[in-house]
Amino acid sequence: MNPIKKLAKILLSYRVTPLHNLIYVGSVTHGYYIPDNYLRPASVCYCVGAGTDISLDTELSARYKAQVFIFDPMPYALQHFTNLTDSVKTGKRFTADADENGYAYAISANALAAITYCATGVWNEKTSIRFYSPAKATYAGHSITNLQQTADYVEAPVNTLSNIMRELVTNSSIY
Repeated sequence: MNPIKKLAKILLSYRVTPLHNLIYVGSVTHGYYIPDNYLRPASVCYCVGAGTDISLDTELSARYKAQVFIFDPMPYALQHFTNLTDSVKTGKRFTADADENGYAYAISANALAAITYCATGVWNEKTSIRFYSPAKATYAGHSITNLQQTADYVEAPVNTLSNIMRELVTNSSIY
């Protein structure tokens, strides 16, 4: 049999089962559809790449009481998380992407306490790597693969997810 026909036959034999009870979680620009009946308080969520919108991350904690780990080595991402923490403590309104008309975080101090910010990136090895700056100075999104072909970069630590998971289990104070 022709190799292309054989591959097509194999691919067509797989059946996709649709997910049910999907809900949209997070902001309009940085949210996702997830199954509403899947996560539990015992769930652990690893969210990679925070930037200045952690709406999905915070809703996973607030809505499902899941333990959430956020991974982003960029200073502005850590500052955003710190600003959210300060806003929750003082009861002030805080929005994603510094957009006063955009997504406003609705998270309690208890739900925020279930979120751990880890100032490292996730990659295929433990090393230090260049995160290239975005073409627009106002955009909070650096790229390891230099998607926008810029010359400026920030060097930051990265690690494999399996290493990170192992370190988090053996030493919860590592990050």
